[in-house]
Amino acid sequence: MRPARELRWPDLVWDHFSRPRFGGFDERVAAAAEAGFAGIGLFVDEYGRLRDEEGRRAADLRDRLDDHGLVLADIETVRGWCGATGQPTEQCRRLESLAYEMADGIGGRYLQAIGPYDGIVEQAVAAFGALCDRAAEHGLLVG
Repeated sequence: MRPARELRWPDLVWDHFSRPRFGGFDERVAAAAEAGFAGIGLFVDEYGRLRDEEGRRAADLRDRLDDHGLVLADIETVRGWCGATGQPTEQCRRLESLAYEMADGIGGRYLQAIGPYDGIVEQAVAAFGALCDRAAEHGLLVG
């Protein structure tokens, strides 16, 4: 299985929010593989639910992806990366913690970051750069 960072055109990724909210993780992985996707996206709070409510470990999810020839391509999403002080909000810290747990345990290519940001644009630039640096420590690109 090639690493998620090696995905290239014409590889397809089935992002988490590009589908209706139904079906369990295993069902979604099987459907993505059957449809010819190379990877999936997974929402950080869905990962937290799988871990906390279903007792699924990151290694279990990685194994399920491996069984179907898929990778975790996109970790979706962190927000609050620039609060009023120019620092990440508590919400962002929580979401990043889950995202990095996913990246370290499952793998991944890309961490999605969404806005809005608080403060001035210079603070947002610095905060986004800091987010990119933190994500890079876990092998992730940020967009």
